[in-house]
Amino acid sequence: MKLRLKSVIKTGDVDFAEVLRHSAFAFIILIAATGIQFTFDLLLAQRFGAHGYGVFYLGFSLLMTLALIGRLGLDRAVIRFMPDLIRQKQTHLARGLTNTVVRLSLYFTIPVSIILFIGSDFLANNVFNVPELNNYLKTFAFAIPPFALSYIYSGVLRGLKHTTSSLFLERISIYAIGIIAILTSSVLYGLEGVVIGFTFACFITAILGSILVRRHLTSPHQAQPFNKSRLLMVAGPLLFVTFATQMNGQASVLLLGIFSSASDVGIFNIALKISMLMSLILAAITVITATKISELYHAKKYKELSTLLSKTSALGALWGLPLLLSIITFPTFLLGLFGNEFTVGVWPLIILGIGQFVNVSVGSTIFALGMTNHERSLAVTMAVALFGNLILGIILIPRIGVIGASIATSLTIVISNLVLVMLVKKYLNAWLLPYAGIRSWMSTLIERK
Repeated sequence: MKLRLKSVIKTGDVDFAEVLRHSAFAFIILIAATGIQFTFDLLLAQRFGAHGYGVFYLGFSLLMTLALIGRLGLDRAVIRFMPDLIRQKQTHLARGLTNTVVRLSLYFTIPVSIILFIGSDFLANNVFNVPELNNYLKTFAFAIPPFALSYIYSGVLRGLKHTTSSLFLERISIYAIGIIAILTSSVLYGLEGVVIGFTFACFITAILGSILVRRHLTSPHQAQPFNKSRLLMVAGPLLFVTFATQMNGQASVLLLGIFSSASDVGIFNIALKISMLMSLILAAITVITATKISELYHAKKYKELSTLLSKTSALGALWGLPLLLSIITFPTFLLGLFGNEFTVGVWPLIILGIGQFVNVSVGSTIFALGMTNHERSLAVTMAVALFGNLILGIILIPRIGVIGASIATSLTIVISNLVLVMLVKKYLNAWLLPYAGIRSWMSTLIERK
Protein backbone atom coordinates (compact mmCIF):
# COMPACT_ATOMS: atom_id res chain seq x y z
CA MET A 1 0.00 0.00 0.00
CA LYS A 2 1.08 3.55 -0.47
CA LEU A 3 -0.41 6.80 0.74
CA ARG A 4 -1.76 9.13 -1.90
CA LEU A 5 -2.31 12.29 0.15
CA LYS A 6 -1.56 14.47 -2.84
CA SER A 7 -4.30 12.84 -4.87
CA VAL A 8 -6.79 13.35 -2.05
CA ILE A 9 -5.99 17.05 -1.81
CA LYS A 10 -5.94 17.42 -5.59
CA THR A 11 -9.28 15.76 -6.06
CA GLY A 12 -9.66 16.38 -9.77
CA ASP A 13 -13.05 17.83 -8.87
CA VAL A 14 -12.65 21.50 -9.83
CA ASP A 15 -15.76 22.56 -7.92
CA PHE A 16 -14.74 20.85 -4.69
CA ALA A 17 -11.17 22.02 -5.21
CA GLU A 18 -12.45 25.61 -5.29
CA VAL A 19 -14.44 24.99 -2.12
CA LEU A 20 -11.35 23.52 -0.42
CA ARG A 21 -9.19 26.43 -1.52
CA HIS A 22 -11.58 29.06 -0.25
CA SER A 23 -12.57 27.02 2.82
CA ALA A 24 -8.98 26.49 3.93
CA PHE A 25 -8.37 30.21 3.86
CA ALA A 26 -11.75 30.90 5.47
CA PHE A 27 -10.99 28.30 8.13
CA ILE A 28 -7.81 30.11 9.13
CA ILE A 29 -9.75 33.36 9.39
CA LEU A 30 -12.51 31.65 11.36
CA ILE A 31 -10.01 30.22 13.83
CA ALA A 32 -8.69 33.73 14.41
CA ALA A 33 -12.26 35.06 14.65
CA THR A 34 -13.25 32.32 17.09
CA GLY A 35 -10.21 33.15 19.19
CA ILE A 36 -11.33 36.78 19.31
CA GLN A 37 -14.91 35.82 20.20
CA PHE A 38 -13.77 33.40 22.90
CA THR A 39 -11.47 36.06 24.30
CA PHE A 40 -14.45 38.42 24.45
CA ASP A 41 -16.59 35.78 26.20
CA LEU A 42 -13.76 34.80 28.54
CA LEU A 43 -13.08 38.37 29.63
CA LEU A 44 -16.79 39.14 29.97
CA ALA A 45 -17.49 35.99 32.01
CA GLN A 46 -14.50 36.46 34.29
CA ARG A 47 -15.18 40.18 34.73
CA PHE A 48 -18.94 39.99 35.46
CA GLY A 49 -19.61 36.34 36.41
CA ALA A 50 -22.47 34.13 35.25
CA HIS A 51 -25.14 36.71 36.15
CA GLY A 52 -23.55 39.67 34.35
CA TYR A 53 -22.61 37.51 31.39
CA GLY A 54 -26.18 36.24 31.20
CA VAL A 55 -27.66 39.75 31.40
CA PHE A 56 -25.43 40.92 28.53
CA TYR A 57 -26.41 38.00 26.31
CA LEU A 58 -30.10 38.41 27.10
CA GLY A 59 -29.83 41.90 25.62
CA PHE A 60 -27.62 40.72 22.78
CA SER A 61 -30.02 37.89 21.93
CA LEU A 62 -32.83 40.42 21.54
CA LEU A 63 -30.55 42.56 19.37
CA MET A 64 -29.71 39.56 17.17
CA THR A 65 -33.34 38.48 16.91
CA LEU A 66 -34.72 41.90 15.96
CA ALA A 67 -31.86 42.65 13.55
CA LEU A 68 -32.44 39.26 11.95
CA ILE A 69 -36.13 40.02 11.42
CA GLY A 70 -35.30 43.51 10.16
CA ARG A 71 -32.92 42.34 7.46
CA LEU A 72 -35.73 40.21 5.98
CA GLY A 73 -33.49 37.40 4.73
CA LEU A 74 -31.93 39.84 2.28
CA ASP A 75 -28.39 38.86 3.32
CA ARG A 76 -29.13 35.33 2.06
CA ALA A 77 -31.14 36.41 -0.98
CA VAL A 78 -28.28 38.56 -2.26
CA ILE A 79 -26.05 35.46 -2.30
CA ARG A 80 -28.67 33.80 -4.48
CA PHE A 81 -28.67 36.56 -7.12
CA MET A 82 -25.20 38.07 -7.01
CA PRO A 83 -23.10 35.23 -8.53
CA ASP A 84 -25.30 34.99 -11.63
CA LEU A 85 -25.21 38.77 -12.16
CA ILE A 86 -21.43 38.84 -11.88
CA ARG A 87 -21.10 35.81 -14.18
CA GLN A 88 -23.14 37.66 -16.80
CA LYS A 89 -21.07 40.83 -16.17
CA GLN A 90 -24.16 42.81 -15.20
CA THR A 91 -22.37 44.86 -12.56
CA HIS A 92 -24.84 47.73 -12.90
CA LEU A 93 -27.60 45.35 -11.79
CA ALA A 94 -25.36 43.99 -9.02
CA ARG A 95 -24.90 47.51 -7.69
CA GLY A 96 -28.63 48.11 -7.96
CA LEU A 97 -29.24 44.89 -6.03
CA THR A 98 -26.91 46.08 -3.27
CA ASN A 99 -28.58 49.48 -3.03
CA THR A 100 -32.02 47.87 -2.88
CA VAL A 101 -31.21 45.45 -0.06
CA VAL A 102 -29.56 48.21 1.99
CA ARG A 103 -32.58 50.51 1.68
CA LEU A 104 -35.08 47.74 2.44
CA SER A 105 -33.11 46.74 5.52
CA LEU A 106 -33.09 50.29 6.86
CA TYR A 107 -36.84 50.69 6.19
CA PHE A 108 -37.53 47.80 8.55
CA THR A 109 -34.77 47.97 11.18
CA ILE A 110 -35.24 51.63 12.11
CA PRO A 111 -38.89 51.15 13.24
CA VAL A 112 -37.89 47.94 15.05
CA SER A 113 -35.15 49.89 16.84
CA ILE A 114 -37.67 52.50 17.99
CA ILE A 115 -40.06 49.80 19.25
CA LEU A 116 -37.30 48.16 21.33
CA PHE A 117 -36.27 51.53 22.80
CA ILE A 118 -39.86 52.30 23.84
CA GLY A 119 -40.61 48.79 25.11
CA SER A 120 -37.34 48.16 26.98
CA ASP A 121 -38.83 48.92 30.39
CA PHE A 122 -41.70 46.46 29.91
CA LEU A 123 -39.38 43.72 28.65
CA ALA A 124 -36.84 44.17 31.44
CA ASN A 125 -39.33 44.29 34.30
CA ASN A 126 -42.30 42.21 33.17
CA VAL A 127 -40.87 39.61 30.78
CA PHE A 128 -37.35 38.88 32.03
CA ASN A 129 -37.65 40.24 35.59
CA VAL A 130 -34.19 41.83 35.34
CA PRO A 131 -34.67 45.59 35.96
CA GLU A 132 -31.02 46.40 35.20
CA LEU A 133 -31.60 45.13 31.65
CA ASN A 134 -33.71 48.21 30.83
CA ASN A 135 -30.84 50.63 30.15
CA TYR A 136 -28.88 47.99 28.24
CA LEU A 137 -31.84 47.36 25.91
CA LYS A 138 -32.19 51.08 25.23
CA THR A 139 -28.55 51.18 24.17
CA PHE A 140 -28.79 47.98 22.14
CA ALA A 141 -31.79 49.46 20.29
CA PHE A 142 -29.48 51.90 18.52
CA ALA A 143 -27.35 48.96 17.31
CA ILE A 144 -30.12 47.16 15.40
CA PRO A 145 -29.85 48.99 12.01
CA PRO A 146 -26.02 48.90 11.75
CA PHE A 147 -25.87 45.31 13.04
CA ALA A 148 -28.29 44.24 10.30
CA LEU A 149 -26.36 46.21 7.67
CA SER A 150 -23.10 44.51 8.61
CA TYR A 151 -24.70 41.17 7.66
CA ILE A 152 -26.18 42.64 4.49
CA TYR A 153 -22.77 43.87 3.36
CA SER A 154 -21.23 40.56 4.37
CA GLY A 155 -23.75 38.74 2.16
CA VAL A 156 -22.90 41.02 -0.79
CA LEU A 157 -19.19 40.35 -0.32
CA ARG A 158 -19.82 36.62 -0.03
CA GLY A 159 -21.75 36.72 -3.30
CA LEU A 160 -18.73 38.45 -4.84
CA LYS A 161 -16.47 35.69 -3.39
CA HIS A 162 -14.53 38.12 -1.19
CA THR A 163 -14.30 35.67 1.68
CA THR A 164 -11.89 37.57 3.91
CA SER A 165 -13.89 40.79 3.88
CA SER A 166 -17.16 38.92 4.47
CA LEU A 167 -15.84 37.01 7.47
CA PHE A 168 -14.21 40.11 8.91
CA LEU A 169 -17.56 41.89 9.04
CA GLU A 170 -19.49 38.95 10.49
CA ARG A 171 -17.00 37.41 12.85
CA ILE A 172 -14.19 39.77 13.83
CA SER A 173 -14.88 43.49 13.80
CA ILE A 174 -17.61 43.77 16.44
CA TYR A 175 -16.00 41.39 18.93
CA ALA A 176 -12.55 42.92 18.53
CA ILE A 177 -13.91 46.35 19.45
CA GLY A 178 -15.93 44.67 22.22
CA ILE A 179 -12.71 43.35 23.78
CA ILE A 180 -11.35 46.89 23.84
CA ALA A 181 -14.55 48.02 25.57
CA ILE A 182 -14.19 45.34 28.27
CA LEU A 183 -10.58 46.34 28.93
CA THR A 184 -11.26 50.09 28.99
CA SER A 185 -14.77 51.50 29.43
CA SER A 186 -16.00 48.62 31.65
CA VAL A 187 -13.49 49.69 34.30
CA LEU A 188 -15.32 53.03 34.68
CA TYR A 189 -18.87 52.19 33.58
CA GLY A 190 -19.20 48.46 34.26
CA LEU A 191 -21.42 46.36 32.00
CA GLU A 192 -22.99 49.50 30.53
CA GLY A 193 -19.57 50.41 29.15
CA VAL A 194 -19.38 47.06 27.34
CA VAL A 195 -22.86 47.52 25.86
CA ILE A 196 -21.99 51.03 24.64
CA GLY A 197 -18.72 49.76 23.16
CA PHE A 198 -20.55 46.89 21.44
CA THR A 199 -23.10 49.28 19.95
CA PHE A 200 -20.32 51.57 18.74
CA ALA A 201 -18.66 48.51 17.15
CA CYS A 202 -21.86 47.81 15.15
CA PHE A 203 -21.73 51.29 13.60
CA ILE A 204 -18.02 51.00 12.76
CA THR A 205 -18.57 47.58 11.16
CA ALA A 206 -21.48 48.81 9.02
CA ILE A 207 -19.39 51.75 7.76
CA LEU A 208 -16.49 49.40 6.93
CA GLY A 209 -18.90 47.11 5.08
CA SER A 210 -20.12 49.99 2.94
CA ILE A 211 -16.55 50.96 2.08
CA LEU A 212 -15.54 47.39 1.20
CA VAL A 213 -18.57 46.82 -1.04
CA ARG A 214 -17.93 50.06 -2.93
CA ARG A 215 -14.33 49.01 -3.38
CA HIS A 216 -15.08 45.53 -4.72
CA LEU A 217 -18.23 46.31 -6.73
CA THR A 218 -17.46 48.91 -9.35
CA SER A 219 -19.16 49.48 -12.69
CA PRO A 220 -18.73 51.98 -15.54
CA HIS A 221 -22.53 52.13 -15.78
CA GLN A 222 -25.04 53.69 -13.42
CA ALA A 223 -26.65 51.30 -10.93
CA GLN A 224 -29.91 49.87 -12.23
CA PRO A 225 -32.69 49.28 -9.65
CA PHE A 226 -33.33 45.61 -8.90
CA ASN A 227 -36.86 44.22 -8.95
CA LYS A 228 -38.06 44.44 -5.33
CA SER A 229 -40.87 41.95 -5.78
CA ARG A 230 -38.53 39.34 -7.20
CA LEU A 231 -36.05 39.98 -4.41
CA LEU A 232 -38.63 39.75 -1.61
CA MET A 233 -40.17 36.60 -3.10
CA VAL A 234 -36.85 34.87 -2.53
CA ALA A 235 -35.90 36.74 0.65
CA GLY A 236 -39.17 35.99 2.46
CA PRO A 237 -38.73 32.20 2.75
CA LEU A 238 -35.01 32.64 3.42
CA LEU A 239 -35.88 34.98 6.30
CA PHE A 240 -37.86 32.18 7.93
CA VAL A 241 -34.99 29.78 7.32
CA THR A 242 -32.36 32.10 8.77
CA PHE A 243 -34.62 33.11 11.64
CA ALA A 244 -35.43 29.52 12.55
CA THR A 245 -31.79 28.43 12.23
CA GLN A 246 -30.32 31.18 14.39
CA MET A 247 -33.23 31.22 16.81
CA ASN A 248 -32.79 27.54 17.65
CA GLY A 249 -30.12 28.52 20.16
CA GLN A 250 -31.31 32.07 20.84
CA ALA A 251 -34.85 30.92 21.64
CA SER A 252 -33.49 28.84 24.50
CA VAL A 253 -31.53 31.84 25.77
CA LEU A 254 -34.68 33.99 25.77
CA LEU A 255 -36.84 31.25 27.33
CA LEU A 256 -34.24 30.76 30.06
CA GLY A 257 -34.41 34.51 30.68
CA ILE A 258 -38.19 34.25 31.08
CA PHE A 259 -38.50 31.02 33.08
CA SER A 260 -35.14 30.84 34.87
CA SER A 261 -32.32 33.24 35.84
CA ALA A 262 -29.67 35.36 34.16
CA SER A 263 -27.04 33.01 35.59
CA ASP A 264 -28.64 30.06 33.80
CA VAL A 265 -28.62 32.12 30.60
CA GLY A 266 -24.88 32.63 31.05
CA ILE A 267 -24.17 28.94 31.70
CA PHE A 268 -26.23 27.81 28.69
CA ASN A 269 -24.66 30.38 26.39
CA ILE A 270 -21.12 29.32 27.31
CA ALA A 271 -21.99 25.65 26.71
CA LEU A 272 -23.55 26.60 23.37
CA LYS A 273 -20.50 28.61 22.31
CA ILE A 274 -18.14 25.72 23.11
CA SER A 275 -20.31 23.16 21.30
CA MET A 276 -20.47 25.39 18.25
CA LEU A 277 -16.71 25.06 17.76
CA MET A 278 -17.72 22.10 15.62
CA SER A 279 -19.59 24.41 13.26
CA LEU A 280 -16.33 26.18 12.41
CA ILE A 281 -15.58 23.92 9.46
CA LEU A 282 -19.20 24.12 8.29
CA ALA A 283 -19.06 27.92 8.44
CA ALA A 284 -15.81 27.87 6.47
CA ILE A 285 -17.28 25.55 3.85
CA THR A 286 -20.50 27.51 3.41
CA VAL A 287 -18.59 30.75 2.82
CA ILE A 288 -18.02 29.57 -0.75
CA THR A 289 -20.35 26.54 -0.98
CA ALA A 290 -23.50 28.67 -1.02
CA THR A 291 -22.24 30.58 -4.04
CA LYS A 292 -20.99 27.39 -5.73
CA ILE A 293 -24.30 25.60 -5.21
CA SER A 294 -26.12 28.49 -6.87
CA GLU A 295 -23.68 28.46 -9.81
CA LEU A 296 -23.90 24.71 -10.44
CA TYR A 297 -27.66 24.56 -10.08
CA HIS A 298 -28.37 27.42 -12.46
CA ALA A 299 -25.83 25.96 -14.92
CA LYS A 300 -27.78 22.64 -14.66
CA LYS A 301 -24.69 20.73 -13.57
CA TYR A 302 -26.65 18.42 -11.28
CA LYS A 303 -24.14 15.58 -11.10
CA GLU A 304 -21.34 17.95 -10.08
CA LEU A 305 -23.68 19.49 -7.49
CA SER A 306 -24.44 16.09 -5.97
CA THR A 307 -20.74 15.26 -5.74
CA LEU A 308 -19.96 18.59 -4.12
CA LEU A 309 -22.66 18.16 -1.47
CA SER A 310 -21.52 14.64 -0.60
CA LYS A 311 -17.92 15.72 -0.12
CA THR A 312 -18.76 18.72 2.06
CA SER A 313 -20.69 16.41 4.41
CA ALA A 314 -17.70 14.11 4.73
CA LEU A 315 -15.41 17.06 5.46
CA GLY A 316 -17.73 18.25 8.24
CA ALA A 317 -17.93 14.83 9.90
CA LEU A 318 -14.15 14.34 9.85
CA TRP A 319 -13.68 17.69 11.57
CA GLY A 320 -16.53 17.30 14.06
CA LEU A 321 -15.74 13.85 15.49
CA PRO A 322 -12.49 14.67 17.35
CA LEU A 323 -14.08 17.84 18.74
CA LEU A 324 -17.11 15.90 19.97
CA LEU A 325 -14.81 13.41 21.69
CA SER A 326 -12.93 16.29 23.33
CA ILE A 327 -16.17 17.79 24.63
CA ILE A 328 -17.31 14.44 26.05
CA THR A 329 -13.90 13.77 27.64
CA PHE A 330 -13.02 17.22 29.05
CA PRO A 331 -16.29 19.12 29.67
CA THR A 332 -15.39 20.38 33.15
CA PHE A 333 -12.03 21.71 32.01
CA LEU A 334 -13.54 23.54 29.03
CA LEU A 335 -16.27 25.15 31.10
CA GLY A 336 -13.88 25.97 33.95
CA LEU A 337 -11.89 28.24 31.66
CA PHE A 338 -14.69 30.79 32.02
CA GLY A 339 -14.98 30.47 35.79
CA ASN A 340 -16.04 27.91 38.39
CA GLU A 341 -19.67 29.06 38.18
CA PHE A 342 -19.93 27.59 34.69
CA THR A 343 -18.76 24.04 35.52
CA VAL A 344 -22.33 23.00 36.41
CA GLY A 345 -23.01 23.03 32.68
CA VAL A 346 -21.29 19.69 31.96
CA TRP A 347 -24.37 17.82 30.77
CA PRO A 348 -25.76 20.75 28.79
CA LEU A 349 -22.40 20.97 27.00
CA ILE A 350 -22.38 17.26 26.12
CA ILE A 351 -26.00 17.34 24.91
CA LEU A 352 -25.38 20.42 22.78
CA GLY A 353 -22.17 18.88 21.43
CA ILE A 354 -24.06 15.83 20.13
CA GLY A 355 -26.57 18.08 18.37
CA GLN A 356 -23.84 20.15 16.74
CA PHE A 357 -22.03 17.02 15.55
CA VAL A 358 -25.15 15.90 13.67
CA ASN A 359 -25.42 19.42 12.24
CA VAL A 360 -21.91 19.46 10.78
CA SER A 361 -22.10 15.84 9.62
CA VAL A 362 -24.87 16.45 7.10
CA GLY A 363 -23.15 19.39 5.46
CA SER A 364 -24.83 22.32 3.75
CA THR A 365 -28.45 21.15 3.82
CA ILE A 366 -29.82 24.65 4.26
CA PHE A 367 -27.86 26.11 1.37
CA ALA A 368 -28.51 23.04 -0.78
CA LEU A 369 -32.23 23.81 -0.67
CA GLY A 370 -32.11 27.58 -0.24
CA MET A 371 -29.95 28.18 -3.31
CA THR A 372 -31.83 25.80 -5.63
CA ASN A 373 -35.40 27.19 -5.73
CA HIS A 374 -36.58 24.97 -2.85
CA GLU A 375 -36.57 27.69 -0.22
CA ARG A 376 -40.28 27.25 0.53
CA SER A 377 -39.91 23.62 1.61
CA LEU A 378 -36.86 24.64 3.59
CA ALA A 379 -38.76 27.48 5.26
CA VAL A 380 -41.65 25.21 6.27
CA THR A 381 -39.27 22.64 7.76
CA MET A 382 -37.33 25.22 9.74
CA ALA A 383 -40.49 26.98 10.92
CA VAL A 384 -41.86 23.68 12.26
CA ALA A 385 -38.49 22.98 13.88
CA LEU A 386 -38.48 26.36 15.64
CA PHE A 387 -42.04 25.84 16.82
CA GLY A 388 -41.05 22.44 18.19
CA ASN A 389 -38.05 23.96 19.92
CA LEU A 390 -40.24 26.58 21.58
CA ILE A 391 -42.78 24.00 22.76
CA LEU A 392 -40.05 21.74 24.14
CA GLY A 393 -38.39 24.70 25.84
CA ILE A 394 -41.63 25.84 27.46
CA ILE A 395 -42.21 22.31 28.76
CA LEU A 396 -38.67 21.44 29.85
CA ILE A 397 -37.01 24.68 30.99
CA PRO A 398 -39.33 25.38 33.97
CA ARG A 399 -38.73 21.80 35.14
CA ILE A 400 -35.03 21.11 34.49
CA GLY A 401 -33.58 24.50 33.59
CA VAL A 402 -30.41 24.57 31.51
CA ILE A 403 -30.52 20.83 30.77
CA GLY A 404 -34.05 21.26 29.44
CA ALA A 405 -32.91 24.11 27.18
CA SER A 406 -30.05 21.95 25.89
CA ILE A 407 -32.34 18.98 25.15
CA ALA A 408 -34.82 21.21 23.32
CA THR A 409 -32.07 22.80 21.22
CA SER A 410 -30.21 19.59 20.32
CA LEU A 411 -33.28 17.49 19.64
CA THR A 412 -34.57 20.16 17.26
CA ILE A 413 -31.22 20.31 15.46
CA VAL A 414 -31.08 16.53 15.00
CA ILE A 415 -34.66 16.04 13.77
CA SER A 416 -34.69 19.07 11.46
CA ASN A 417 -31.38 18.06 9.87
CA LEU A 418 -32.61 14.53 9.18
CA VAL A 419 -35.73 15.94 7.51
CA LEU A 420 -33.59 18.30 5.42
CA VAL A 421 -31.39 15.40 4.32
CA MET A 422 -34.49 13.61 3.02
CA LEU A 423 -35.63 16.77 1.19
CA VAL A 424 -32.25 17.16 -0.50
CA LYS A 425 -32.45 13.55 -1.62
CA LYS A 426 -35.96 14.11 -2.96
CA TYR A 427 -35.30 17.35 -4.84
CA LEU A 428 -31.63 17.08 -5.83
CA ASN A 429 -31.07 13.30 -5.75
CA ALA A 430 -28.06 13.77 -3.47
CA TRP A 431 -27.36 12.11 -0.13
CA LEU A 432 -26.00 14.60 2.37
CA LEU A 433 -24.64 11.86 4.62
CA PRO A 434 -20.88 11.73 5.22
CA TYR A 435 -20.25 8.02 4.86
CA ALA A 436 -20.07 7.77 1.06
CA GLY A 437 -17.64 10.66 0.84
CA ILE A 438 -15.43 9.29 3.61
CA ARG A 439 -15.39 5.83 2.02
CA SER A 440 -14.41 7.36 -1.32
CA TRP A 441 -11.57 9.31 0.28
CA MET A 442 -10.30 6.28 2.16
CA SER A 443 -10.14 4.28 -1.05
CA THR A 444 -8.25 7.15 -2.67
CA LEU A 445 -5.94 7.55 0.30
CA ILE A 446 -4.85 3.89 0.34
CA GLU A 447 -4.02 2.35 -3.00
CA ARG A 448 -3.48 -1.37 -3.19
CA LYS A 449 -0.68 -2.35 -5.43
